[in-house]
Amino acid sequence: MNKEGFSLLEVLIALVVFAIVSVGAYTLLNQSLFMENYARNRFNLVLASTGFIYLNWDYPPDTTVGFKEIESGGIDSYKVDKTPLGFHNIVKVNWVFKKGSTEIEYVFYY
Repeated sequence: MNKEGFSLLEVLIALVVFAIVSVGAYTLLNQSLFMENYARNRFNLVLASTGFIYLNWDYPPDTTVGFKEIESGGIDSYKVDKTPLGFHNIVKVNWVFKKGSTEIEYVFYY
């Protein structure tokens, strides 16, 4: 007896395999989109913060404790801590910038 086509069991097995592969592909795609968004936000914050540091390096730090809200392109808030180390007049400067949930910190010694 020669039958043409697929049996119901073969079709169901193929659908299950396709569903498993689709879930895996969706998970990979979702994770790659999340990482692309995270990297873009971090890169934009790096660009904005380096320009901000360049323009404001010589000004004394704000005496406000915690983060200071600003409206600068690409930065929501920042804080600066200057700490003298007491060794050959070396000063440690921490700059921390936030944009949404992304945060970046720079540490300089001069």
